[in-house]
Amino acid sequence: MDSTPVNWEALDSLVIDFAKSENLIEEFFSSPSPLSSPSPSSSVSSSSYQSRLIIRQIRRCLEAGDIDSAIDLLRTHAPFVLDDHRLLFRLQKQKFIELLRSGTDEARDSAIECIRTTLAPCALDAYPEAYEEFKHVLLAFIYDKDDQSSPVANEWSERRRFDIAGLMSFVLRAHLHAFDPVFSMTLRYLISIHKGFCYRQGVSSPISDLTERLLLEEHDPPAVPQESLYEAPPFDEVDIQALAHAVALTRQGAVDSLRFAKGDLFLAFQNELCRMKLDVSMLDKLVHEYCVYRGVVDSGFASPSAIAKIVAPVDHIKLEFQKFLRRNRNYVTGERSKRKRWRGRQDDQDYTSGDSFHECSKLDFNATATSTNMSREQQGFEKSSPLDQNNREDKYEIVLGMKELTSRGMAAEVVEEVHALDPHFFGQNHILLFQLKQVEFLKLVSSGDHSSALRVACSHLGPLAANDPTLLKPLKETLLALLHPNEHALGKGLPLNSLATSLQSNADSCTQGSSQVTVSSSTRLSGDGGSPTQVSSRDGVCDENEILKVMEFLGLPRVDAIHLLAQYNGNAETVIQEIFA
Repeated sequence: MDSTPVNWEALDSLVIDFAKSENLIEEFFSSPSPLSSPSPSSSVSSSSYQSRLIIRQIRRCLEAGDIDSAIDLLRTHAPFVLDDHRLLFRLQKQKFIELLRSGTDEARDSAIECIRTTLAPCALDAYPEAYEEFKHVLLAFIYDKDDQSSPVANEWSERRRFDIAGLMSFVLRAHLHAFDPVFSMTLRYLISIHKGFCYRQGVSSPISDLTERLLLEEHDPPAVPQESLYEAPPFDEVDIQALAHAVALTRQGAVDSLRFAKGDLFLAFQNELCRMKLDVSMLDKLVHEYCVYRGVVDSGFASPSAIAKIVAPVDHIKLEFQKFLRRNRNYVTGERSKRKRWRGRQDDQDYTSGDSFHECSKLDFNATATSTNMSREQQGFEKSSPLDQNNREDKYEIVLGMKELTSRGMAAEVVEEVHALDPHFFGQNHILLFQLKQVEFLKLVSSGDHSSALRVACSHLGPLAANDPTLLKPLKETLLALLHPNEHALGKGLPLNSLATSLQSNADSCTQGSSQVTVSSSTRLSGDGGSPTQVSSRDGVCDENEILKVMEFLGLPRVDAIHLLAQYNGNAETVIQEIFA
């Protein structure tokens, strides 16, 4: 997996969309007082975000047994729930239990009043089994809540709170269209199919320590569709099976899910994904670290003096980092000014989707959650120390600085900085060195300094190509820039942003002590040893007519024709004009 190409641009887009949708970041220049309301630029106008906050508040009230507060919130924000007697019956039945649980005479009288005015009337028309459930729950009057052998032990169980909280969350999400961001749902899906694949193949997951902690085992309960379960499902069997296999449902479960979504397969898929529970607090930490690594948000280190204040041993990395900031202060400062500030869940600080399960384990009525928590402790999921976090952010700043220099075409400076960090890095990543020296060569050609450009070619490009025959072809193409000294050779050479991204993934290894290579999927080396080219949105597939036109006019092999087209956005006329110019 380490060598699998990563489309960093697509991943960045998903992560940033998640952070914005959850109101986790704000613009760096916006610094509202903790006591003041957020500025328009830092607030999220999305009604989906506000709806998700309301759903979480309702969920917390139900999990705490505060049914009245939950009903008040529903009456204000989602009155349609209270119009559904099936759901109202569930709420009032839980309210009856919570009143009895308090154990006071006043609460007991309130429980009797609840039965007379609300619970009994709802039981008459909620659903066919409701009246039997109503009669059964009345046994709570005579059986103690601590009697685990009583016929109403399940009614007394505090697990019921979390069941009804999950059910209400499911219904509210669907009706208010308050689905989680795409990144969150994608993680749920990918982790679930990864776990399923490993289980079926009988292999251990190489990322089990992450997946087991991030995606919790239990799901929110599904909503019961209003239609009769005895009716023949009016859905295509292909849709039923597709949904069942995608999210591990029984056939009947898939039918019920499609009924609830009124036959909308995509909506049913979204509903089922949102039933899966993520540890949101952990996800936020991962997103935050990713955003720091990619330079989306500021890490908090503004100057070398700020680094010096960290109470930690000054190691090689810190020394190089301070030197690095001094040498490239203007470039790093310019890059930092573009970043956003990490805001965190200030609107909903006490919420994580895992909280309810941690509480369940404390109450000792959910053995699964208890064993899961124990296994997490045994696997050593401790929080990272501030020192470890600072060290990681120091390294990220170094790599981001080098990425910024690369995107500006300052290849010579990048090579110097990388060599200062790790003299052996380019020995393990010689293609990256070749690409950086290509940039340096093309930059010198563009400026008219042909003598210096040839020195770079003789000292670096030539020896590298001599040791790696696949680099001979891109070397020849690079030298062709000397034939057009007045053109913008650098602009027609390597895509600097893609090279900068590839460098960041690779340069990270020089701070980790490994030679792991993870490249951006937007920059690839052609199969015949050609120079790196920017792959089009069609994943490098050129129009067949354009390929044949280049082959015919220029007398080139098919591979070379495709390679040239890839450099000129697939336009055959542009290729021909450039060749004969």
